[in-house]
Amino acid sequence: MKTIFPWLILILGLSVSCKKDRSTDLPNKGLAYSWVYDFTGNSNDADLMKRIKKTKVRTVFLTIVPKLLLPSGSSKQLAYTEKFKRFLDSLEKYEVKVHALILDDYEMTYNYMHQSAINKIEVFKDFCAENPQYLGHPLIGINMDIEPHATTDWHNATTYGAKEYIMKQFVGLLREIQPHLSMENKKINFRFQLSAAIAGWYDELSLQGKLPSGNTDTLKKYIDLLAPMIYFDGEERNLPIATKISYLKQRSANETQSTNTVVGINIDDYQTIEEVNAAIDSLARHYQNAKFYQGTCFFTFKAYCDKAGIE
Repeated sequence: MKTIFPWLILILGLSVSCKKDRSTDLPNKGLAYSWVYDFTGNSNDADLMKRIKKTKVRTVFLTIVPKLLLPSGSSKQLAYTEKFKRFLDSLEKYEVKVHALILDDYEMTYNYMHQSAINKIEVFKDFCAENPQYLGHPLIGINMDIEPHATTDWHNATTYGAKEYIMKQFVGLLREIQPHLSMENKKINFRFQLSAAIAGWYDELSLQGKLPSGNTDTLKKYIDLLAPMIYFDGEERNLPIATKISYLKQRSANETQSTNTVVGINIDDYQTIEEVNAAIDSLARHYQNAKFYQGTCFFTFKAYCDKAGIE
């Protein structure tokens, strides 16, 4: 998952201490989310669950392979399905909620690939229909990591008009999958939340008139939980932690004022776990009374554990 800032506004003069972790008095700090790419359906998954238990992560965007959940009877599919169910049992036991990350192909942005995205949702719903005990506990959502700005056409585009055309197709996908978030066609009264990773600068470009379809007001019509990825690249990673935190607050302001939002942070952008905690701490305090701020989301869970020394 990568996103590149076209520019960075430096906000100076804020003094932040990275030395003290005040987790005990931060109401939002416990509401940590994380992208988790480590579930493989093998014996190491028990170790993954142990690491999740040791953290404050209580909602995971968990990557899974829907086609391996198909009840075809192959030994590989049966084994993956059974291990996934045991993993879900463990997550429920420790009250960890799950958004299934099943839409992670950048090419699904394009109109001709929308049906492929819908098919993956329906295959996942087939598993859920066979195992309805997991709906709501712990399975609550479907996560999208389809990034229009990561497509080849976006990188080759020379005008914002061309990029807006690509963005419109992404919004079209959001619109098309709405009815498929419901389990009604499986005779079950349940609807998945839709969470989605978005570039941290979509809304900024929309306000400048360069990317109208990236506006938060547009995206929130279809996405229940926004996860703006507010990352730093190249030399930006060497900026003082105070400057990074100031930008995190400035860049997340619009989303957190109008719709449920988790702020995506790239663990590799920070030199130490103390810097990571300082960012989490400052955001939690800044948004302590904000209705729509839901916490931070780590990219990735493995990177967070490595930096924190969690084995």
